Amino acid sequence: MNKSELLKTINTARYNHETWLVKLEPIIKGLSNFNTFPLTKTKSTFGEWLYNDALLVKNTAAYQELDTIYSNIYKALLNLIKIIANPTEKTLFNGSKRKREKELTTVYFDQINNLSFDLFKALYKLEKDLEEELKNTVSNTRKAIEPATNSRIKKVEKLENNQKNMVDATGKIFKLATNSIRKTVVNLDVNHNAAMRMIQKEPINPNIPTEKTERLKNNQKKGKKKCTSSEKKDIEYDIKRILGG
Repeated sequence: MNKSELLKTINTARYNHETWLVKLEPIIKGLSNFNTFPLTKTKSTFGEWLYNDALLVKNTAAYQELDTIYSNIYKALLNLIKIIANPTEKTLFNGSKRKREKELTTVYFDQINNLSFDLFKALYKLEKDLEEELKNTVSNTRKAIEPATNSRIKKVEKLENNQKNMVDATGKIFKLATNSIRKTVVNLDVNHNAAMRMIQKEPINPNIPTEKTERLKNNQKKGKKKCTSSEKKDIEYDIKRILGG
């Protein structure tokens, strides 16, 4: 059991001692007996709590006060038992003694009630001490972990900022690349369109002989059997054009 759990048992311990007092009163009045009544402090329900669970705080002033008060309660109870268990016989000559015993019974019972009141006050003090201690423990724990928590938060925020910057930079690069590609496509379209216009304006027909080819044919008709190297190159060029080379 820890102190937090012990704190939750104090109300039950208080109720158990109140029940103990209620059971004691009819015995004092002679309406019951001690046969089922706990005659030692460790056998009562409250005593079992005080000398078992509550030992967790045995070094505190509140616990030591509880121990002292409860011990005195049982001392008064033992004095009551002696009187009730061995009463003076009722005779003509011992009336005063019986009267004295009755007075002592009242005194001891009142003493038990007063000590019980002190017991409840000591229980309340123990309860408040435990609450304060647990509160301080939580506060100290929070203070201890707060720097580490703040550090983690800052790291996460820094990481998020870095990721955001990377996304922004990637977006800018993508935008620049897109614009560059768009310009390149536009330029290609322009060049393509210009080329198409040139082709449409000046079509090349490989089947139409060039001026050089006509000149060579005319030379051949005039009796020239051999061609110069320059003329050969012109003919080869025309042939390639006709063949699509």
